[in-house]
Amino acid sequence: MGTTLAISGAYNLAGALLQNPNDIAAAFDEYETAMRPVAERAQKLVPGMPHMINPETAWGIQVMHRILYLFWQSGIILVLIKFLGPPAHLVPVSDFGFRQLDEMTEADSRD
Repeated sequence: MGTTLAISGAYNLAGALLQNPNDIAAAFDEYETAMRPVAERAQKLVPGMPHMINPETAWGIQVMHRILYLFWQSGIILVLIKFLGPPAHLVPVSDFGFRQLDEMTEADSRD
């Protein structure tokens, strides 16, 4: 989700700046309104995290490695990854009417 938030955030910020070229504060407010719910959902952590996955002792590290190995071997980790966290395709993308570069338009016309 980090990469998805970074790319969609940059796109949404550019769009907000395009819509409010003379009012940066309004552009930032529009950006914040669009991105805050998505970012908050992506930042929710499973109870006990991040402390459970960041042990501070050698014994804790060994226990964590063994548990993660068992999760991986059982296949449950793949199920957890699939259902934990927001899916990237649910991140809203607005159409701001960006124009394409001339090179991109020419390349499309040749294909």
